Amino acid sequence: MPAYEIVRDPTALQNDDDLTHIGGLPNLPGDLPLPICTLCGTNMTFFFQVRFPNGHAWAGRVMAVFACTTCSDLDHGTPPMAADLEHLPDGFLDDYEKNFKILAFDMAATERRTEYTPVLRFERLSLQPLKSASARVTKVGGLPNWRISNDFPKSYMGSEFAFLMQIWSGLDFEFEKLEAAPPQAQYPWAGDPYRLDGRYSLFSGLPLYFFGTVNLESPRVYVLNQK
Repeated sequence: MPAYEIVRDPTALQNDDDLTHIGGLPNLPGDLPLPICTLCGTNMTFFFQVRFPNGHAWAGRVMAVFACTTCSDLDHGTPPMAADLEHLPDGFLDDYEKNFKILAFDMAATERRTEYTPVLRFERLSLQPLKSASARVTKVGGLPNWRISNDFPKSYMGSEFAFLMQIWSGLDFEFEKLEAAPPQAQYPWAGDPYRLDGRYSLFSGLPLYFFGTVNLESPRVYVLNQK
């Protein structure tokens, strides 16, 4: 599968047909409800979305990532990791997303969701072809670059997984909040209860790996981190 580096353009203005970007307004199917955190009951923050290119296992599909930035529950600081990565237990992903939500949908069924209140500054993302599928960058497609060990999940509910994308360094892939947006809640080990530098991070800025089931009739996403 070809690999594409994710390149940010903070100077662009959002268009109605933008499907690969950070912040601003999400572009989702009209019948998908905006995610709410099941831990604190507040609206989740829209972080980014990606339309997967031709040649990718999810070509023509879009993945949108939301996470709560209002609460900081120590037991839910990162996505739950399955004990058995050979075959994720049946139903594991049904109770998986408590303070985050990953939506997967067809690119043809989207609209700009103007009822959402933007929190993060819009940045268009472009996908630049890479010569090597193993390039150690934030990328779509190619091969995952593991920080520790190979944790590639094998299957879920009878469907194999494909590698979707990785955020190679969360510290290099942070998110600028809008001036009117509140600061992000932080975990106790960070010191202050709220982040004060005007930026947000996703899952404490850890490297992230996204995998999707190859059954696109009901696509599911599993994301894991490595420290």
